[in-house]
Amino acid sequence: MYQSIRFHVPSLALAFLLCAALLPCHAAGPLVDTNGFEGFAPGALQGQQGWLTAGAGTSSATVQSAVVHSGGQALTVERTADSDRRWAKPLVAFLPQRFIVVDWDARVASTAATGSFGPFFGVEAYDDSVGNPPGLLGSLGVDATTGDVLYQAAGTGALTETGMVASFNTWNHYRLVFDYQTDQYHAFFNGEKLAATGFVDGSLNLNKITDVDIATFAAGGDALARSLTGSSQFDNFTVWDGVPGDFDVNGSVASADLATWRSAFGSSPLADSTGDGRSDGADFLIWQRQLGLNVLGPVGSITAVPEPAGLTLVLLGALSLYRQRCRR
Repeated sequence: MYQSIRFHVPSLALAFLLCAALLPCHAAGPLVDTNGFEGFAPGALQGQQGWLTAGAGTSSATVQSAVVHSGGQALTVERTADSDRRWAKPLVAFLPQRFIVVDWDARVASTAATGSFGPFFGVEAYDDSVGNPPGLLGSLGVDATTGDVLYQAAGTGALTETGMVASFNTWNHYRLVFDYQTDQYHAFFNGEKLAATGFVDGSLNLNKITDVDIATFAAGGDALARSLTGSSQFDNFTVWDGVPGDFDVNGSVASADLATWRSAFGSSPLADSTGDGRSDGADFLIWQRQLGLNVLGPVGSITAVPEPAGLTLVLLGALSLYRQRCRR
């Protein structure tokens, strides 16, 4: 049985709390976009583009070009024995419109161990503005010994099996959707909805997001679990304010969103999914690509898997095409 996870790392939490002291901001679009780690220098992730790290030991996160999902670079996380660690780019105590969406691709190697669990490789989200310890919104990841796709249960924080097992040494797509209207989060694997549950620390009245962490930690409390080592690659890590293309903020991308885009085009940011403060052709193309998506569908429902490296590169080309069409 998996343990209840409650890790609060003072050094990183303090950094996030300092950021949280700033005034909250509001803008639709990507809050964190690694663009597939293409713009990072090879080597340690921490210290680049505002990324920080916390945790004990020598576990590492390294930008490399040997194993990638798409493009030329990705991130390799190596867990060493007794070394739980996290990496994140702090946000400014952000007040979501309603949804926060986190997308990433990951490839986990098997530990080939027996008799224990873990380590866990995945993503966690926090609201540190509630104080110390910070509030855990939710998580999603893989047990590198069993291959189980896991999330953390509301209230207890216990790692919980979704019923899905990830193939080792294979790229899979993961998505977390946090709904601040219902205080629930939704977990997806390769487009299939695996779980929906309350915020882990929902009793703390979490209403912001301050960091989304790439994390590795022991999935069991025994000495063997803590000693296990492992590795995983991450690529195309993106944190969105809102569901891309969902201009009316109801969790689905449908014809009503197109009507919102039409009324906002060129005059207001109501249909802005790129974070540039405008409603334009790039936002229309996001809507077009996401049409039919419903993040609030039942467990077992299927949603579209985003293109590699988020939408940034596609949008640049799409916006150029849109402008060319407008000139004709």
